[in-house]
Amino acid sequence: MLALREDGTVWTWGSNSSGQLGYESPADCGSRGTSLCQRVPTQVPSVEGAVAIAAGFEHSLVLLESGRVLSFGSNEEGQLGRVTADEFDATPAEVDGLTDVVQLAAGSDTTFAVTASGELYAFGSNQEGQLGQGDLDDDAPVAPVLVDVPAVAHVAASNRSVLALLIDGTVLGWGHNHRGQVGVGSEEDNILAPTQVINNDGPLAGVVLVFGDGFVSGALGEDGSVWMWGMGSLGQLGQGALDDGERDLENRNIASLVPVADVDRELFDIREAELGAGGPTLALADNGDL
Repeated sequence: MLALREDGTVWTWGSNSSGQLGYESPADCGSRGTSLCQRVPTQVPSVEGAVAIAAGFEHSLVLLESGRVLSFGSNEEGQLGRVTADEFDATPAEVDGLTDVVQLAAGSDTTFAVTASGELYAFGSNQEGQLGQGDLDDDAPVAPVLVDVPAVAHVAASNRSVLALLIDGTVLGWGHNHRGQVGVGSEEDNILAPTQVINNDGPLAGVVLVFGDGFVSGALGEDGSVWMWGMGSLGQLGQGALDDGERDLENRNIASLVPVADVDRELFDIREAELGAGGPTLALADNGDL
């Protein structure tokens, strides 16, 4: 767990198996009491001026007000964006050559950074093509690589899938796609290069926020609409019922509108949405309803 306080400090707690808490911790968790962990929130030493945080599976990221990025935790796949003596580093240190960053996102073992000019950088695992370089590569880069996309406004990284919201309101997706979570209309397991996310009418447009987790992806439209795609077997896509009354639990490989009754539309103006592990989707409406 990572928490950012208003004073710009960062606090962490929970598992510390790869130094992802940013400091050394006792080994007194787990069924045998031998797992590294921290049971209470503790301040990460020497980190000040933080404005954003992001957490992967076993690595952590901090964005500083200077636009520089700190990383710590597992570096087994190069997800720290810097050379380390071991496969992990519990001491926060700057990612080399990464400046003017305004947003961070972390997949399970991959990291993404958006700069003020809209450039998107990626580093870490590329086993499912999630670096967006057009190929699969088991040799993780030790420094950020530029993703060849138009100017990016926001990026969302789930397990090993990526969504990039462009400044024109359209969305690109790439990476792991075995449940259609990239949203490009393809049945391919991996989408190796950034590709247009589509709906039934063509490119998905008018988007103000993208979000994803694991096997499910979503987008928030400027009109308050919510679009979902990916795995639907647990009802994660919110597609409602079929004509025979049974729940619609089909996977979707393109963006599908979450249906809302017309009478409820004025009460359903969504301003923020988020996905949890396993797929539950939460949407916050302007009236405060969740």
